[in-house]
Amino acid sequence: MEKRLWILLSRVMEAILFAMGIWNIWRAEWLWAFACFFGFLLSISPVIIKRNIHFSVHWLIEFLLVFAISLHIWGGVLHLYSLPYYDKIAHFLASAIVAFFALIAVYVIDVFSPRIHMDLVMMGFFIVIFTIAMGALWEIAEFVSDQIFSGGKPLAQISLQNTMWDLIADSIAGILMGVAGAIGIKRGEFKEILFQLSEEAKKLNSRFIEARRKAIKTLHEAMEKGEVDKKILPIVNKINSISDYYTTSSCSGRIAILEIPSVGQKRKAKFLGKWHSGIDYEDAIKALKKSSKGEIWFLVQSPI
Repeated sequence: MEKRLWILLSRVMEAILFAMGIWNIWRAEWLWAFACFFGFLLSISPVIIKRNIHFSVHWLIEFLLVFAISLHIWGGVLHLYSLPYYDKIAHFLASAIVAFFALIAVYVIDVFSPRIHMDLVMMGFFIVIFTIAMGALWEIAEFVSDQIFSGGKPLAQISLQNTMWDLIADSIAGILMGVAGAIGIKRGEFKEILFQLSEEAKKLNSRFIEARRKAIKTLHEAMEKGEVDKKILPIVNKINSISDYYTTSSCSGRIAILEIPSVGQKRKAKFLGKWHSGIDYEDAIKALKKSSKGEIWFLVQSPI
């Protein structure tokens, strides 16, 4: 029920953006009409992604995306920026959302990439710097828009003081999200998003593996006939060049029980037990008694 409510709110805000675009066309406010329709397209990008590549974005990410876009467009179209502190609140909330997106992106890369690892301190530091950088780009965009659309008259950037307070709001949001995000990862707060993205990635991988199977089958059939299908060769070469992404780091055929301190801390994992042949109930119990408070992973690695 909660999930459906947030999805419904996302759709309502998307509809409001589209309606505002039509309203601004009627008012001949072409800049804001463009902003509304562009924001609308960005906000429905998760729906477009799902329809075209069958990858579902988590409902929370979808809601936060349209909410961040709506904050700034409503501020311009409805003149909400004239309200006290609306500009600073909008900057703070939007920057916090950007920081959250950066957190999820880095977290996913850290968990699933065998080559990239960040500890929690470095992850939090990256989120803070990334958020401040995005805030600086936003201020540059405001400056450029003033130069192009208002003939240099300061509308988006009223003063240097206004710009600096915007950057301070961005920085505070980045710092808070960096600290809260690191604590949340350590406590396992983002497992739902991580597992949902993992399941969606598996769907993409299954299509890749099926395409690889068909390509290799076609090549084998051609070889059996004493010929080579030249059209399929570059496809097979391309597939083989990235096939290591889908193999485990070990192909020795062992069975292992691991303890992971928390999701995302895979490099601090420790073996509770490992065997190169079958194990029985007593072996598993002895291994599990060595665990403390981390997550338990049971791995069976097939020999090649």
